[in-house]
Amino acid sequence: MRFYRPLIAMCIGLLIAGVAAAAPTPQTGTCTEPVTISAKDSVALRDAFNRARGSVRLVFLVDPICSGCLRGLKDLDTAVLTPFAGNSKLQTYVIHTPVLGAQEKDSANTCSLIHNEHVTHYWDPGQELGTTFAQALGMKDGDRTIYAWDVWLVYGPQAEWTGEAPPKADFMMHQLKDLMGRAEFPFLRASTFREEVEKRLDVHKATDAASAR
Repeated sequence: MRFYRPLIAMCIGLLIAGVAAAAPTPQTGTCTEPVTISAKDSVALRDAFNRARGSVRLVFLVDPICSGCLRGLKDLDTAVLTPFAGNSKLQTYVIHTPVLGAQEKDSANTCSLIHNEHVTHYWDPGQELGTTFAQALGMKDGDRTIYAWDVWLVYGPQAEWTGEAPPKADFMMHQLKDLMGRAEFPFLRASTFREEVEKRLDVHKATDAASAR
């Protein structure tokens, strides 16, 4: 029996080590460990979006080495994310896309700009989600689709992502010269963006109050 004990212990140790090695390292969706997605594999984003149905959801498409994107993110953190940091009914998804040649590690540039725990980060290495969202938003110049980056979206509580393509946002703003001067695509202004978020949060509060009666 004494002979078998070390052998059994060794087998158990090898089994545990094998299971640990086989288990994939989880991606947390933080600014330093964004979840990798693509147009063909956007299930992580879609599922997170749909799980938060009933909440106001924000989608930010940025290049993490774009100074304008980082400035826009900072402005929206000041106007929206920090003031509503304690509100779990506001969920934010930041999609990092390498339009200017960013690398995955560059998503860390946003860490000091966001002061809200209800934010999930994604990395789109193939720059595919920008096209997918642009098509959903109708971002066109004639027949040419304008790629969606430096774009800031608001979705109300009832929005649901049911197919391959994301739903059209309730409200959007941008910082793209190709869309300048077009009323249906307003240029980013943090105070206006906040107003649109507040409208939808107020609707959510009213709905909750009515349900509680």
